[in-house]
Amino acid sequence: MSSKSTNSGSLNITITFDVGTDPDLASVDVHLSTDGLNLVSGSGVTVSLPKMATLVPRDALIVREKETFILTVDENDEAQKINVLVGLGIGERVSVAGNINAGTEVIIRGAERLQSGDKVRRQKDLVAKR
Repeated sequence: MSSKSTNSGSLNITITFDVGTDPDLASVDVHLSTDGLNLVSGSGVTVSLPKMATLVPRDALIVREKETFILTVDENDEAQKINVLVGLGIGERVSVAGNINAGTEVIIRGAERLQSGDKVRRQKDLVAKR
């Protein structure tokens, strides 16, 4: 968690959940000290909660001149191209926005030569374990 405040009275708190945490169920308890702030008990505040991003391994990103995408594996073991917008990185992972959900299988090796609809063969020793 990190925070940043300004002289104008705004405060930004950034919270990063561990991979696998369900953001719809996670709770965050925030206590603010009013020292130096023009707040009294019971003052109204505005809270903005952006949509939680999905984290994928950096190696899953395929960057081309006009697009950035990842390849996922569907129920038929076929590659599917998903265009994404890339956000902030956290260690070996990067946040993406697009038609992808937490838990979706993404291809991290050999994706450069695959196209949507290509059959995918897994090597059991390379499949990530939870």
